[in-house]
Amino acid sequence: TAPFAAVGGYVIALKGSRGADEIPAAEKIAKVLGLGAPEVLEYTLPSGDGRTLVIYKKERKTPEGYPRPYAKIKAGN
Repeated sequence: TAPFAAVGGYVIALKGSRGADEIPAAEKIAKVLGLGAPEVLEYTLPSGDGRTLVIYKKERKTPEGYPRPYAKIKAGN
């Protein structure tokens, strides 16, 4: 969703209870896509299930070439 966000806008990802564990793996591409450091909000649903919101602010324009076509993503490029 980052390529579709306006500079100054936000990308908010709803994750499960271990959502914060995914942040290190996403750090490089988040920077490429123009996102700043994430804010992480963890909370618990009434059912007892944990959830995480990972909130990125769009700081720079996403470079040309993003979003990539699905065929290119599937091919691993």
